Amino acid sequence: MQSPCPSRRRGHWIDSDLITLLPQTRCLSGVCSKGIVLSNLITQSLAVNAVLKKMSRADKLRTMEELWIDLTRDQSKYASPSWHFEELAKTEQAIDSGHMKFVDWEKAKQSIRRRAR
Repeated sequence: MQSPCPSRRRGHWIDSDLITLLPQTRCLSGVCSKGIVLSNLITQSLAVNAVLKKMSRADKLRTMEELWIDLTRDQSKYASPSWHFEELAKTEQAIDSGHMKFVDWEKAKQSIRRRAR
């Protein structure tokens, strides 16, 4: 689906998926910058992928941890979707009914590592 560009120029349309994917972008000087931003985003993504390919697994995990810390720094800005609460309720019910149980964290990590090999 296409929507009029926020610059409101006649005949200037942008894909509504881009609006969803790139909500931080805006039209500047009457010319839609979303295409430029998307192009820059793709270029940056390719550069990041090139760096990732050279990183060790340990470095990737450390980087992922740093990203997670940064993403969760100000949690009050982000609301959890309703399905999170629904899944938590299902899990709680499964534990209460005995269909699911807690596993020691160290044992869980060992199991995950075995399956990842």
